[in-house]
Amino acid sequence: MVGVHLAKIQELRVIKTALEQGKVAVQADLDASQVAADARKNSREIHRTCVAERLANLPKNADQRKSPFAERIKLQNAWLNLPLLPTTNIGSFPQTTEIRHARAAFKKAISAWRITKQQ
Repeated sequence: MVGVHLAKIQELRVIKTALEQGKVAVQADLDASQVAADARKNSREIHRTCVAERLANLPKNADQRKSPFAERIKLQNAWLNLPLLPTTNIGSFPQTTEIRHARAAFKKAISAWRITKQQ
């Protein structure tokens, strides 16, 4: 999530600069943004031919449920046996210094990977 937040902050900086100094002052940022958008639009990592073919060959009404919600929810409730408002308690467990460091390192590695992947 850190990468997403940094990108939003960067976008706000570009907007602020454009409002204060005009479009010319941020033209390089706008050009880079367009290059990234074009790359995403044509990326084979995002637009896969095999997925498009599978989607095109789905049977008719594949997006329709076979039973109404009222029936499905009864079956799901019986099978899952969840309380009315299920919650998790993962945040409630005490965290040792070691666990905090491990989680921070993991988040930092994910952020670095995302930033590298965007470049």
